[in-house]
Amino acid sequence: MRKMPPAIRKRLSYANVAATLALVFSMTGGALAAKHYLISSTKQISPKVLKKLHGANGRKGATGATGPAGARGETGAPGAKGEAGPFPTGNLPRGITLRGAYAVGGEAAGTGKTFTTAISFGYQLASPPAGHFLTEGASSTTECPGSPEEPKAAPGNLCVYETTGVGSFTVELLDTSSGRAETNVWGSGLIIDSAFAGHIESYGTWAVTSP
Repeated sequence: MRKMPPAIRKRLSYANVAATLALVFSMTGGALAAKHYLISSTKQISPKVLKKLHGANGRKGATGATGPAGARGETGAPGAKGEAGPFPTGNLPRGITLRGAYAVGGEAAGTGKTFTTAISFGYQLASPPAGHFLTEGASSTTECPGSPEEPKAAPGNLCVYETTGVGSFTVELLDTSSGRAETNVWGSGLIIDSAFAGHIESYGTWAVTSP
């Protein structure tokens, strides 16, 4: 170990040491103070440090009471009146087909007992259709190209398809050739006359297509 020179050892004292330490601390403190500055924005803080500075989220507050209902708004002005449609006051447009079912019959005490039923179209046609009655098992025609399961009618025609007929009777579709009534723009009807005493009935489907 090297020995301190005599000249330096004579000058070293408590006062000199204390003064030297004070000078060092004052210089160090000045350097540290020089590094301090005012923070005016969170952008000046590291995101990692900023995250640690955030406090825990507080509890969710209770839902406030429902406020009173607002006043009712004014009634809006009436809309413009729409155009009149073709139904039910106007004529059924050409080519529209209506369909339905019929049933007629009863107990006949003898020959010539009459039973009737009505066929109502529900809509008005431009003119009365021509009536056609197809007995059970009859073949389709140009005017009536359908069947009891799928009734069809050419424009201007009323086609009645008998599904089943029970007993002995004659059928008359009310049309212009009938002596008792006629088919009109709102509907038609069926008349059956018994040939013998006993139970008679006829039922099936119909279709009418507007002329």
